[in-house]
Amino acid sequence: MTTYNGGPFLKKQLDSILKQTIQVSEIIVCDDGSSDGTLQILEEYTRFTNLRYFVNQENIGFVKNFEKALSLCSGEYIVLADQDDIWYHDKVEVLLDSIGDNLLIHSDCDLINDEDEILLKNFKGEIITHKNAEDFLFNNVVTGCTAMIHRDLLLNTIPFPAGISYHDWYLAIKAAYLGKITYSSKSLTGYRQHNNQDTGTGINEASSILRNCLFRISGKEFTNLKSTKSQVKNLKATLNDFVEDVDFHQKHKKMILILEEYVNGFFHFSYGSYYSKKFTDPTKSELIKFINQLKFSIG
Repeated sequence: MTTYNGGPFLKKQLDSILKQTIQVSEIIVCDDGSSDGTLQILEEYTRFTNLRYFVNQENIGFVKNFEKALSLCSGEYIVLADQDDIWYHDKVEVLLDSIGDNLLIHSDCDLINDEDEILLKNFKGEIITHKNAEDFLFNNVVTGCTAMIHRDLLLNTIPFPAGISYHDWYLAIKAAYLGKITYSSKSLTGYRQHNNQDTGTGINEASSILRNCLFRISGKEFTNLKSTKSQVKNLKATLNDFVEDVDFHQKHKKMILILEEYVNGFFHFSYGSYYSKKFTDPTKSELIKFINQLKFSIG
């Protein structure tokens, strides 16, 4: 777990971890310079639990902070945790039972508000895309707070490349590239949505082609534009990771061009074509596919 001014929800998260049907062997927390009551809470829990915490001398950001936390873990299986979520009681048990010989497993989650009320059940639903590493070049479906990894994955990922936007994407694409990633459709986490978190779903930003167009015209950013900019950063930061695989490396470079076209242009036909092929039901008519291609090429 990483923390940064997480006092309001931290106790609920720690209590949910401690109440698992399978007890965790250690809780490793790296704090990034909290100025609220976070450190006092962590100190309190060290007195009666297996929690150890480490305080950074300077703020290093959540990606490098997760890298540090992962490097300090000693267990064979490591579960990532945010400071403000709630684990359902059987999370560890289900992930352990389902991971098999994979290096990473992630699960569904429910979106919750500050009062622990469910905003949206089964946020991910059935993940029918992202079966291989090429899918992760386009975007990410692995939410870090739903993931468990085998420590062998760290041999292929630590240290994280400088400049990546999200650690969970990097863990996911590496596991997928090795053919060692799986998914549980059971919701195992209450994933909290609020204004002060580093990452989120954008649930309060209803998205539509028309809305995106209006935002483009007015110069405002919107969820998909921001996430695509982050993905471009991810791809550029990892361009040399797969250089020995010529075919995948070429796909990597091509995806940068496709996503940059979306970021920089009101019309983005390569992006629309890729999106349509990826997310349109293959049983649909060619006309429907063409209409979707045009729709996804604007805004």
